[in-house]
Amino acid sequence: SVADLCAFFVQPIKFLLHKRLGRRLQEVEQPLEEKEPFFIEGLEGYRIGQQLVERLLDHESRQSCFQSMKAASLLPHGAVGACAFDRAADEASAFIDRIESIIDTKELSSIDVLGRAGEFTLSGRIDNCAPFGLLLYRFAKANPKDMLHFWIKSLVCAALSASAFKEKSVLVARDGCWELPQIPDASQLLESLLELYWQGLSFPLHFFSKSSWAYGQSALVKNKSPEAALRDARAVWTGDEYVTGESQDPYYALCFTATENDPLDKIIVQRV
Repeated sequence: SVADLCAFFVQPIKFLLHKRLGRRLQEVEQPLEEKEPFFIEGLEGYRIGQQLVERLLDHESRQSCFQSMKAASLLPHGAVGACAFDRAADEASAFIDRIESIIDTKELSSIDVLGRAGEFTLSGRIDNCAPFGLLLYRFAKANPKDMLHFWIKSLVCAALSASAFKEKSVLVARDGCWELPQIPDASQLLESLLELYWQGLSFPLHFFSKSSWAYGQSALVKNKSPEAALRDARAVWTGDEYVTGESQDPYYALCFTATENDPLDKIIVQRV
């Protein structure tokens, strides 16, 4: 399915262990807060903001959103909670204005896709389709996961949907807006991803979303040499005393770091 393909490329090893081997590693739990929060921030802030954007886009009133979030204990108590909600709702409304400057949200719809790409059959539902094509939005800074979903769903729309949805794709995030023009070779590119997906169901694939994103930014945006781009990717993989490296992910650590010093594979990074 489209959802499986997206989940696979975000974390191929996790997908392999979950779906094929039925093994789940224990996730690190965050400690409980020992004091009352006064602000909505971090991951919880993103979840509340994203939920507000979706509900306000559905024309739910701010008061209704506030009451339901208050009842669900998503907000600090009392006047502090009301103030925090107002700030989040104002930011969500401004974000919605950016979306509506691109498309009348009443024109957004969902489409079901079913078709073949080479030897593979792919199916699924794509939400937030505009008359010109795909429109994705995220009430946070865009990250490698967002970009992978954006790319894969854009390929699916271009390769398998009606011609009306092939003009372009747009991703709106808090730190920018990205537009993909029409993709003439979408079917071949999608088939290439599906071949990697098939390989990754049999053995650990050397594809790491954060490190790959660093490689792409260095090579394609900053015009660095392949060797320099690979050094930047390796820095994201290993991390340092201030930033946890991608290699510390328990699924990657299980499959790679115990046996390999540098499992980054430049060829697969470039192909995806």
